[in-house]
Amino acid sequence: MLWSPRLSLSNFHVKLTAKGLFRNLQLLSGCKKTTVVFHAVDKNKARGAPLARTLSQTSTTTQVGGPNQPQPPQPDLVQVPAVPLPVQVSASRPARALVEAKPATAAQYRAQCEKKNQSLQQLRRLLEQGNRRIEALATVVQHLFTEREETLKLKKGLSLELSNLRDELISSSQCCERLQKEKEEVRVSLEEAVRRVQRDHQAELTGLEERLKVFYQAEWDKVHQAYQEEADKCRALMEQQLEEMRSRQETLRRNSEACHAQQMDTLRLTYDTTVQELRKTLEQDLENLDKTLKETEATLTEKIQDLTLENEALSEKLRAEEERRRILAEKNQVKGI
Repeated sequence: MLWSPRLSLSNFHVKLTAKGLFRNLQLLSGCKKTTVVFHAVDKNKARGAPLARTLSQTSTTTQVGGPNQPQPPQPDLVQVPAVPLPVQVSASRPARALVEAKPATAAQYRAQCEKKNQSLQQLRRLLEQGNRRIEALATVVQHLFTEREETLKLKKGLSLELSNLRDELISSSQCCERLQKEKEEVRVSLEEAVRRVQRDHQAELTGLEERLKVFYQAEWDKVHQAYQEEADKCRALMEQQLEEMRSRQETLRRNSEACHAQQMDTLRLTYDTTVQELRKTLEQDLENLDKTLKETEATLTEKIQDLTLENEALSEKLRAEEERRRILAEKNQVKGI
C-alpha cells in the first residue's frame, strides 16, 4: 500500500530540457510546484504498535500542496482503559453521574478512533495513487530521454552525411562544368564534320541517282515486255481452265442435287419415325409420373396425419407438464409463506 523502499524518492526532480533546467513533477491535480517526500516503511515492525505513532508519522511525512494550504488536523488517539464497574454504587448523585458518563465517553472515543482510521486508510489510498502516477511519469520520462538520445545520434549521422553530400555535390558540379565545356567543343567539331560529310554525300547521291535511272529504265523495258508475253500466255491458259472447271462444276452440281434430294427423303423418314417414338415414350413417362405423383401424395398425406397426431400428443404432454410445474410452484410458494 505504501511506497516501496526500492522507489523511495526525496525531492524527485526531472531534467526535461537540454539547457539544464529542472522542473518539479506535478503529481496530483491542483498541486503545482510542490515537493512530495516519501519515506520507506519497515515491514518488520511489530503490528501491535500504537496507532497514534503511525498517524503522527503519516501526517508529518506526507505533505501535498503549498505553504498557504491548511494542514490537516493531527489525529489524536486515546487509549481507553477498561473501566471496572463497582458492584455496589452509593446512592449519591455525583457518583451515579460519574458511572453513567464513563461508558458514554468510551463509546465516543471509539467512534473517533474509527473515523481517524478511515481517514488514515483514505490517505494511504491517495498515497498509493500518487506512487503509481510517479512510476508512470518516470517511465514516460525515461522513454523520452531514450528517444532524445536516439534522435541526437541520428542527427549527428545525418549532419555528417549532409557534409559528405555537399562535398560530393561541389566535386560533381565542377566535373559537370568541365564536361559541359568538352561537350560544347566536341559538338562544334562534329557539326562541321557533319556538314562536310553531307555535302559529299549529296554529290554522290546525285550521280548515283542519274546512273540508277538509266539502268532501271532499260531493265524496266525488258521486264515489261517479258511480263506482257507471259501475261498473254497465262490469260489463254486460264480461259481454257475456266471452261473446263465450269463444265466439271455443272456436272458436280447436278450430282450433288440428286444426292441431296435422296438424303432429304431419308432424313424426313427418319425424323418422322423418331418423332413418333419420342411421342410414345413421352406419353408413357407422363403416365408413370402421374402414378408416382398419386402414390407420393397418398404417402405424404399419411405422414402429415401421423405428424399431426404426434404434435397433438406432444401438445397435451406439454400442457400437462406446464400444469404440473405451475401446481408445484404454487405449492412451493405456499410452503415458503
